[in-house]
Amino acid sequence: MAVSRTLPPAQAHAVLATCAEDRSGAAEAQPTFATVFEQFAEYVPALLRRLGVAAADVPDLTQDVFTVVHRKLATFRGDSSLKTWVCGICLRVAHNHRRLIWVRKLVFSDDLEDRPEPETGCDRLELAQRLAALEAALSQLPAREREVFVLFEVEELSMREIAQLLGCPEKTAYTRLYAARRNVKRELTRGSKRRRL
Repeated sequence: MAVSRTLPPAQAHAVLATCAEDRSGAAEAQPTFATVFEQFAEYVPALLRRLGVAAADVPDLTQDVFTVVHRKLATFRGDSSLKTWVCGICLRVAHNHRRLIWVRKLVFSDDLEDRPEPETGCDRLELAQRLAALEAALSQLPAREREVFVLFEVEELSMREIAQLLGCPEKTAYTRLYAARRNVKRELTRGSKRRRL
């Protein structure tokens, strides 16, 4: 299990200790906590980072997410995919965390998934510059637009799932996505002009 790469050993042990409390009599269709934890142990911290959670807060919020998952797993009805359900928990935990902090600064991880490996030093530099520009553009988005943008463009959830997660009409989610795309494009264009000067 790749737990040691995402959580400090003491926290990983605490989370895994709760696996012993899994509902052993649950129906086959009901996932166990151990299964959910193993499936999403690396995904949850990465999603929290993309949702704007500071790196220093990710381990604590990851533990909060899995605490909620453990507590609410019996209520999972399968109306949505397990990934969508876990995304919803991540969104609420991140949203609640943002309400508690004074400074809203988006800091992304250097370990974004599914990046093609650059061939040369120039390719690496260009990729790093493009990622930095995207991170800067996303940091300028309001939280609601950033959430829809990340869930649709990065996590590749359907708009129906996103609307369900955010508790808004699907058209509202589309409106937020279009506004986010427009704002990201504007910020990337503005940043590109600054680099040329």
